[in-house]
Amino acid sequence: MIIKLDVGIEVEIPNKFEYSKCKGCEADDIIWSKTKNGKLMPIRYDLIKKTWISHFSDCPVAEKFRKDKK
Repeated sequence: MIIKLDVGIEVEIPNKFEYSKCKGCEADDIIWSKTKNGKLMPIRYDLIKKTWISHFSDCPVAEKFRKDKK
């Protein structure tokens, strides 16, 4: 299933999925999506904004998981 994130990016999620827990902040409502480039991206549904968002944008420890672009 293709969904659109709050920033306009389309990602693919499986029709059947299980929620995962973030290893950094313990959020337990993470779904793993796949980008157009085939990379995995953690997303979640923001109940306040009522839209899908990348968990990289709201995880308080997201910097811990960033990889150097060299």
